Amino acid sequence: MSYRPGDDILRFSPSFLPFTLAYHLALPAAKAFDRLVFRLRVVGRQNLEGLRRAVLVSNHTLLMDPAVIAHAIRPRRTYFTMLEETALFPFLGTFVRLLGAIPIPEHPASIRTLEKSMSRAFGHLGFVHFFPEGECYRWSQEVRPLRLGAFALAARLGVPVVPLTTVIHERRWF
Repeated sequence: MSYRPGDDILRFSPSFLPFTLAYHLALPAAKAFDRLVFRLRVVGRQNLEGLRRAVLVSNHTLLMDPAVIAHAIRPRRTYFTMLEETALFPFLGTFVRLLGAIPIPEHPASIRTLEKSMSRAFGHLGFVHFFPEGECYRWSQEVRPLRLGAFALAARLGVPVVPLTTVIHERRWF
């Protein structure tokens, strides 16, 4: 079940029971964490109404950003892209893939294969999320240069791009 380079990047779908259970067990913990630690406030959730498929993009300021975003867009779900090296960690990689993470190879064997996997992801959940800055810049509110892959994918597949942002006002703890 652990990921190896060259594996299908979209291994888990909503029809796979552990995929659905892991998400529904983790989301309440994420909601509590978001409210207690970050005082999460969601603005603009109504902008997702009526969208059946979209590429979501956002800055990456917290290690918990996927949990924050999952909480913010609920009841919708999204696949989150992640660095392939994260998926290679034995336990962590499998766990985050069960939560909906998709490893993106640094050098994909074929852009068409990657595109087909993303098209399948849109068919399963309707949304795929990218962090176009490429990595996490912890606690930073400065937007870094964006990689164009998410935008090119959206254009090739004919889906809208929905920008999201995590704004940190103050922390309760830490």
